[in-house]
Amino acid sequence: MKIRGIKNVDFKKKDVLLRVDYNVPIENWKILDNRRIVETLPTLNHLLERNAKVILLSHLGRPKGYDKNFSLLPVKDELQRLIKREIVFIDDFKKDGVKEKINSLPYPSLIMFENVRFNKEEKDGDLSYVEKLSSFGQIYINDAFAVSHRKEVTTFYLPEKIKERYAGFLLFKEIENLSKLCENPQKPYVFIVGGSKVSTKLPVIENLLNYASTIIIGGALSFTFLKSQRFDVGNSIVENDMIDECKKIFKKSNEKLVNILLPLDFVVAKDKNGQGIRNERRDNFSSDDIGFDIGSLSIEIFKSAIKGSKTIVWNGPMGLFEIPHFQNGTLQIGKAIASETKNDAFTVTGGGDSLLAIDKLGLEDSFSFISTGGGAMLEFLSGIELPGIKILEEE
Repeated sequence: MKIRGIKNVDFKKKDVLLRVDYNVPIENWKILDNRRIVETLPTLNHLLERNAKVILLSHLGRPKGYDKNFSLLPVKDELQRLIKREIVFIDDFKKDGVKEKINSLPYPSLIMFENVRFNKEEKDGDLSYVEKLSSFGQIYINDAFAVSHRKEVTTFYLPEKIKERYAGFLLFKEIENLSKLCENPQKPYVFIVGGSKVSTKLPVIENLLNYASTIIIGGALSFTFLKSQRFDVGNSIVENDMIDECKKIFKKSNEKLVNILLPLDFVVAKDKNGQGIRNERRDNFSSDDIGFDIGSLSIEIFKSAIKGSKTIVWNGPMGLFEIPHFQNGTLQIGKAIASETKNDAFTVTGGGDSLLAIDKLGLEDSFSFISTGGGAMLEFLSGIELPGIKILEEE
């Protein structure tokens, strides 16, 4: 994969359309986690220092038309604080006079368009919409890895229209680090997967059977795998339509000589409040038991598998970590990975729940690389071609 980078490009007095992902959590106009904004600063500073006029394109949430709750104004305020530069905010780039206003600004300048998903054409690939957007710049840059798996106007059709198109520093960093996991990774290689949805994690598990030495499966998705092996998991979450697919994974793992580890015990309770909470073996569930975290024996076995590994990928918590009495499994696995990072293992994590977990547990500095992508990271590791990256490849 050969992607055009921005390091040696002349941006002097050029108008640049920069796709970023500022889809950050916001509560009462306050940004709760600004990591995705901070990660774009190297690209932004590089462009502004080279006298470019930069127009930022981003989405926030999944609005259906205009919705002030999904406005990028709080993001604009936060970025302005971080970059210490005034940002010109355009609430609707389709209005008359916007092009003239941007043309009147000096070089360098920083402009932000309102949430691109306020426009229904963003997802439709509407040609007149593409034409209008492309009129604002001669250069396109994608620095939004987390949305590069979407074939939308600002990730695919816009760069398809603009011949001079590049990857920003963040996108480059994502590709560089995630490629190491699928191109001769150092072994032992352990992939740790949790969360709740088997259907979203199955493709990456299947692809990583070609690279990993051991796959550790925890969280709620482990119950579908256990049920496929005829365990009674009580009232725990199970995706019954994925049971046959789980059986196929076990078959392929045997063929590939990859060890799959499932929890031997769980922290179970009758409900999220912890009624009847106890540590229970996986073969001793009552019909109304729900598994909310991996148990003490599973933690020790998983930690032993992690110890001494050279490559470790973690996607998804081991339990309902948001609730204190169900967070120990996630905490202990996170600490075990942190120890191996100190021992020079290459450790990677990503995805919304994983990032929430490491923030909550104070493990932000415990990984070699933290991806800004959730779905995009999973698709990349699944071997799926990402449209937003493919369009940037050199011909």
